[in-house]
Amino acid sequence: MPDVADSLREAIASLRANRLADAHALLERILAGDPGDAEALHLSGIVLYRRGDFGAAIARITKAMAREPRNAGYQANLGQCPERRMRRPATRCGWAARS
Repeated sequence: MPDVADSLREAIASLRANRLADAHALLERILAGDPGDAEALHLSGIVLYRRGDFGAAIARITKAMAREPRNAGYQANLGQCPERRMRRPATRCGWAARS
């Protein structure tokens, strides 16, 4: 079984390739083992946003920020989601996934 870091890298690759179902499955597996994993919460928020579930996306990114309140990437993505939601509902949050 891959470790969390490997699963996160694979989830990021899946997001970049727009394989949302794959990314979602990997992230949910991580969160099943550790519901407070900030990066998995953040990335799953991006998946949810790209699927159109804006409220759940914002909730997940907010949980990630509660775990890592100084993470500027999480803050930026949370700030961009509502703006993009109003303008282009089918687009993704502006984000830079780090591996």
